[in-house]
Amino acid sequence: MDFEKIKDLFFLIGGENLEEMDEERFSLCTELCEAASDAVKAKIKPGANITEHAKTLEYAAAYSALSTLLTIDEALMPESISSGEVKLEMGEKVVKIKALYAEKMTEAAAVLKSDFFFSCMNTAIDEGASI
Repeated sequence: MDFEKIKDLFFLIGGENLEEMDEERFSLCTELCEAASDAVKAKIKPGANITEHAKTLEYAAAYSALSTLLTIDEALMPESISSGEVKLEMGEKVVKIKALYAEKMTEAAAVLKSDFFFSCMNTAIDEGASI
């Protein structure tokens, strides 16, 4: 797995504007990508050849980091914002990103520790993902 690819995918998928991002947020995003990369690597079977699944695992790590960032962002925002006929509800992004994470980890199941795979599926289902 290539950390720079994970970070690039994170910023692409998350829609973060690097030109307008302050140093603290960039640092947070980088740290989240590192933690997610480490977490995904820890779930790989010892000795597994991940060449065929590297891109899938990189996407999974990016989705995991993005899920964490969105959770942090949403924790600091109100659940919904209303103005006249317009209502914006928060929370759906995290569920969808977690479902994408579970999907990518499912695709890479052949190289993952089996105990993790079942734990991931149960968590995703408990949080409302349709798998």
